[in-house]
Amino acid sequence: MKNAIRIVAAVVVLLIASRSYSQAPRPPFPLKLSVSPTSATTGSKFTMEVDFTNNSHEQLIMQICVQLDAYCEFGIHVRDSQGNSLPGPKPQTTLESAVLGIMPGETKKFYSDLSNLFDLNRPDRYEIQVEWLDADTKQTLRSNVSHIIVSAP
Repeated sequence: MKNAIRIVAAVVVLLIASRSYSQAPRPPFPLKLSVSPTSATTGSKFTMEVDFTNNSHEQLIMQICVQLDAYCEFGIHVRDSQGNSLPGPKPQTTLESAVLGIMPGETKKFYSDLSNLFDLNRPDRYEIQVEWLDADTKQTLRSNVSHIIVSAP
């Protein structure tokens, strides 16, 4: 009888644990970063793509920079191989903006040319990461880290 009660209790604990695990909340707006090419010579164009997914249950309204085809409020961090932050992004002149809605479950892709935003003319290995502040939760969401290698011509 004691063994049967222990087995039932263990099964109940496992069921509750698995239910809790399967209902772990997904980040409301995960950011996925990729940069291409991943290796090029100085003066080359490096295109940054940020995939922004709306995992919430409501439409998300955001403002985008039309000339950059990017969300204006992304923080872009670029570090060299020594861990030093590169100054930037460079100020852009006359940025036009527009309002964009992202439906629940929808992913939008944003693109920017890193070479226009940061000085990547020194051969090195650079680390890039993007972040966004969720105004509702006051939580800073960070993308994965991407790396590029800039070599001499």
